[in-house]
Amino acid sequence: MDMSARTHPVSPATGARLAELLVSAAAELTDEPRTDLAPMGIPVRDGRLSLGRLREVLPRGETLEVVAGFATACWIGPPGCRAPDLGRLTYRSCTGVDRRGRVMVDYRARTWLVVDDANRFEVVAFPAETGGILVMPVEDFARRWEVISR
Repeated sequence: MDMSARTHPVSPATGARLAELLVSAAAELTDEPRTDLAPMGIPVRDGRLSLGRLREVLPRGETLEVVAGFATACWIGPPGCRAPDLGRLTYRSCTGVDRRGRVMVDYRARTWLVVDDANRFEVVAFPAETGGILVMPVEDFARRWEVISR
């Protein structure tokens, strides 16, 4: 006997349930996009940020500028580059890349980012259009992104 063939018809209740599921899924897909964007981040522990492949964007052995926007993001780049607009209130400091490809972000710059714990948080780091690297905490990411992308 062939067990793969279905011998009994689909009941109307099962068909109605399937239709309901498909309509619900379609409605979920067509709703407005979610605004609670929170990407996975790179850990910052006691100010140390590992750059990974992004270390190639920054020159080694040079003093780098750090510009932290209040409750937005932080820019790290060489002195010759112009920092992107991070808002009206900014804090400036200096850092460098160590031999392991990490930068040290000072405590005051981290507090300017307004994160829950300035010693332990996560960031998204990406090359800035003007040069250098933009570092943005994942906490309240959608709002931060909106502020700097104006």
